[in-house]
Amino acid sequence: MATSAPTALTSDDFIAALTDLARRLSTIATDLGLRDVAQAIEDDRHRRIDQGRLRVAIIGEIKHGKSTLINALLGHDVLPAGVTPTTGALVSIRHGRETRRLRIPANPREEEVELDEGTFRELARGPKDSGDLSAPHDALRVEVSGSQLHGELELIDTPGLNDISKSRSLVRRDDVPRAGVP
Repeated sequence: MATSAPTALTSDDFIAALTDLARRLSTIATDLGLRDVAQAIEDDRHRRIDQGRLRVAIIGEIKHGKSTLINALLGHDVLPAGVTPTTGALVSIRHGRETRRLRIPANPREEEVELDEGTFRELARGPKDSGDLSAPHDALRVEVSGSQLHGELELIDTPGLNDISKSRSLVRRDDVPRAGVP
């Protein structure tokens, strides 16, 4: 009995299949009352499929130069870095016009506000109270212009792996599964 070779999927077929699966998973999550999970699925689908964006999470121990590495790759100081821990929130770095923005997660329109340098640096340090788990975890975004960062690449600066702050630890663990490259 002859066997036929498997049919190769075209990239369009593959994208259509992934889009359909993501929408079905999102619907199941919504039906189960898991609106946050459904939104995360849709956000990831949009970022990965519609925008073709690759998210690279920079992960390492506290005070081991993650922010400094990103600043060096970009060619200028975009993120706060210093001798004391400076990153306590996830910060997304993308190509665009030079801005520092805060996404307001409770707003269904994903409204963003532009931040001045001081406010951005304060928010990037994360919650002041180590027990504050209600702070937005992935709300900070920096856009940089120039050729240092390709349009489809998104870098994620994360708090250190051995940070004693409970909220900072949860921030990092939350984002790792959504990264294309941890």
